[in-house]
Amino acid sequence: MSRDYALKLTNKMVGSDTLKPEFLTTLINTLPNTSPRRANVYFKGAVEETYRVVEKLNHAFKVDTSSLVDSLLESAEYGLQFGKDMKQCFLHMHVSERELDTVSFTLGLHYRGMKSRLIKACGVTDINTTVVYSEDTFEWRGQLTPPFYIKSNTSGDMVGAFSVAILKNGRVKACHMPIEELLAIEELDRKNMERLYGNANESFYQGRWRNRMFEIAAMRRLYRELEPDLISPIEMDSQHSLRNEDLEMAKALELQITESTERANSKSGVQA
Repeated sequence: MSRDYALKLTNKMVGSDTLKPEFLTTLINTLPNTSPRRANVYFKGAVEETYRVVEKLNHAFKVDTSSLVDSLLESAEYGLQFGKDMKQCFLHMHVSERELDTVSFTLGLHYRGMKSRLIKACGVTDINTTVVYSEDTFEWRGQLTPPFYIKSNTSGDMVGAFSVAILKNGRVKACHMPIEELLAIEELDRKNMERLYGNANESFYQGRWRNRMFEIAAMRRLYRELEPDLISPIEMDSQHSLRNEDLEMAKALELQITESTERANSKSGVQA
């Protein structure tokens, strides 16, 4: 997809009368101690992430902007920031089985993002995610008990991965993925990158991040199993009120950011 299209799309996002104000309002409600300037950094990261993924898409695809907007607002609801340095969240792209020429978006969570979400919304106090090799000592003891694991001094062949979460009430939640499942996920990701970008090497499974991606796969399985516990009724009510809230407060916040930036630029001009 061309740079011109990606630029037009992101310019439209920045100039929207509703997207930016709603994004900022949602983020401030999620992270009350976030300053207006910092909130704007989160939005800028969302715009940059959109440009990054759309610009290198195969030109044959259309973009489902509705799913894109939902994903960006979801990142604000979770208080997570886009950006390769933050490693919290990203835009995950997939092609619908019904509309083979359209790319839809969902919010993808990196390891840090999932960990943050589980700690804040699920009462998790500790998380451990590990790739297991053939020379390690490993015994799976079920979903409610940590596995028995002793790391060997020699790595051997990879045989699986596990993830364990300890909750505030002492409850344990564990998941285990054998190597067959991990390799199947790796192959699907490579095929997805080949289809979207025309290059399977866009997959993080290709190269030095491979083992980390297997850890993330195990963590994502655990996250999905804990997901029903993530959103409380109070949190749900808060989210609904945010969507229905008058946007005047958000627009005032945006004006405050603009005025603050203009003052900073003015001072810089005087000093120069």
